[in-house]
Amino acid sequence: MALMRPEADDRRWIRSIVKDLVSDSPLTYLSMDLLRLLFWNCRGAGNNNFKRNLTEIIRTHKPEILVLLETKVSFSKMGNFFNRLGFTASTIVDPVGRVGGIWIVWDTSQVTVRASSATSQAIHATIYKADYDEWVLAAVFASLSPVMRDQLWDNLEDVAGTMGKPWLVAGDFNDFASQGERRSFTSRNPIVRNQKFLDRVNNCNLMDLGSSGPSMTWTNNRKGLANTMECLDRAMCKSEWRTMFPEATVRILPRTYSHRSPLLVYTQGIHQLNPLNRPFRFEAAWMTHPGLIDVINSSWASMNHNLIDSTTVFTCKVKEWNREVFGNIFKKKRYLLARIEGIQKCLANNFSHSLLSLEKELVIQYSSTLYQEEILWFQKARSKHILLGDRNTRYFHISTIAKRRKNKINALKDQSSNWFTDSVGIKVIFLDYFQNLFSSSPIIHLDHWNNISHNHFTPKDNARLTQPVSNSEILRAVKDIGAFKAPGKDGIQAIFHHKYWHLVAQPVCDSVNNCFLSKQIPIIINETLIVHIPKVNNPESIRQFRPISLCNVSYKIITKIKVGRIRPLLDNLVSPNQSSFILGKSTTNNIIIT
Repeated sequence: MALMRPEADDRRWIRSIVKDLVSDSPLTYLSMDLLRLLFWNCRGAGNNNFKRNLTEIIRTHKPEILVLLETKVSFSKMGNFFNRLGFTASTIVDPVGRVGGIWIVWDTSQVTVRASSATSQAIHATIYKADYDEWVLAAVFASLSPVMRDQLWDNLEDVAGTMGKPWLVAGDFNDFASQGERRSFTSRNPIVRNQKFLDRVNNCNLMDLGSSGPSMTWTNNRKGLANTMECLDRAMCKSEWRTMFPEATVRILPRTYSHRSPLLVYTQGIHQLNPLNRPFRFEAAWMTHPGLIDVINSSWASMNHNLIDSTTVFTCKVKEWNREVFGNIFKKKRYLLARIEGIQKCLANNFSHSLLSLEKELVIQYSSTLYQEEILWFQKARSKHILLGDRNTRYFHISTIAKRRKNKINALKDQSSNWFTDSVGIKVIFLDYFQNLFSSSPIIHLDHWNNISHNHFTPKDNARLTQPVSNSEILRAVKDIGAFKAPGKDGIQAIFHHKYWHLVAQPVCDSVNNCFLSKQIPIIINETLIVHIPKVNNPESIRQFRPISLCNVSYKIITKIKVGRIRPLLDNLVSPNQSSFILGKSTTNNIIIT
């Protein structure tokens, strides 16, 4: 017969079992330090000019691993040079005559590299650092021969099928992915070759890390119309490597020696973010906790239904509640899993009803925590898949990391074509641009502006536009706002208003009505965040970004109401051959008329 214990004894027992696995104090976890890898097709490594340029790159950027391609000379002639620079270990594929060559050299005091395979087109090596997880590097130097390149990709696909570790593939691929990665005055248009390259990349399940700096990595150095530039060098990885290094970024350095640009891979990003500057964001995962309603009630009730004051108080209280009650989802997940493991070890030796009940309770909490993590990544990814039933936390996680990397600005050119990579210099470029853009200019007064249009609002139309705003009209505007659209400065998305309208309706309606009655919008509601979305891959100048204003939900409600009132009247004001912003009309109408 199984032994039975009192419940109090069981709880003391389980606490003693799992005390080595978890702790009540905040958990700390190691993250890999910044590692810099330089990839460079140097087209010859035996002369003094190369040595001067490489020495300067190392002095400026301090890489721990060097990957040199098309070296054209034997490594034995250069060993002492690298030793003097601090790179005392190497794995190499020497060139055949003066063709090819791949060298990987590294600083043994910072990192360990173990080569697993080597060919004339690729070296696979495991990157190891004490106390950190291993990952695999593939240093690629693709041949100019299509047949040889096919052999390279066949090998990479075989490796991808069995790769169980995070995998970085970088170097010279002698291919470009799209016509946007080639600038030439000739009529050659190798679309089939582009598609074949993309198919090979997809077969290996690789994702491009993107880059900052000059968008083209190779030039033929010819003059005039004979000049051609292409992006032939890149860094790609599997999703596991991107998850391991979410802030990893690639910087393309200027060409100063060969006709190829060096690539510098930063595993932890170029600029480290300051958490103190991070704006507040309402987390949708909070809505799964029953205690959030109490925080909302206390915030709105204490401010006499004043929207601005209630929002400010709620922001402060929910931050404190998140720290003390809701907690860190990832730490909570690990804590619960450790407790479940400890209980199951105990149950394997001695059965207890109380322990079994506690196990079931912890499993429910663990499942709830997994759902909260899923919502967290879904909200950050701004994907619609979860609405369709495709709940995939890993997919949302990778999507979030990829978007974050794409939208991050690591380098930018000013109007004089000078590159800036420090955060202060980039801020100055944006500030100067917008100060010039929005500077005041002489206003031209139109004396006869009433005669510009023959169509006017009728008195009945004016009465409809100026009638008091009803609560039902405000609610309709709230529901028209996408639940997970990007929040404004207050950090609150429309999902909050959709879910808790019964609690926040009064202050929101009062605030919107006051704006229409006073014909003024308070400054705090009118404040917006400006986000710059890249128009192209790897933007270089500020004109290649599209500024987007992120407005508060209250501001969106006001604009939705105004649009809803004006839209039905536009057909009487706008010419039939105009189609922009008119519901039910398309630009194809103008084509037909023409």
